[in-house]
Amino acid sequence: MFDIFTEWFGQGMSVPVIAVDVLFFALGLWLMLQSKKRSKWIPICLVVLIGLSMAAQFLPGYFVQILAVLVCGLCTMMLLGTICAAALVFLVQRVRSSKEQQEQEEKEEP
Repeated sequence: MFDIFTEWFGQGMSVPVIAVDVLFFALGLWLMLQSKKRSKWIPICLVVLIGLSMAAQFLPGYFVQILAVLVCGLCTMMLLGTICAAALVFLVQRVRSSKEQQEQEEKEEP
């Protein structure tokens, strides 16, 4: 599995590579923020990552390994996007609840 990550993230920095990484990171953010069931995207990304990394190790063939590197690299960026979106949603909910609690305390105080 780490071979796949070193292959994907060890390639040279170029505009297309950065653009694809940012695109899939943004896709993960968008999926997580637009979805009604937010809890399903992180397990889906993890299953794809683990499944393809296992397939690359146990199935013979160069094509499977290339596909695993490509999809796992993109899925990793998507997973990072979904995790960042989950953290963002958590922080916004936390701030809202503390603000509501503070407003309630101010109403009860006088």
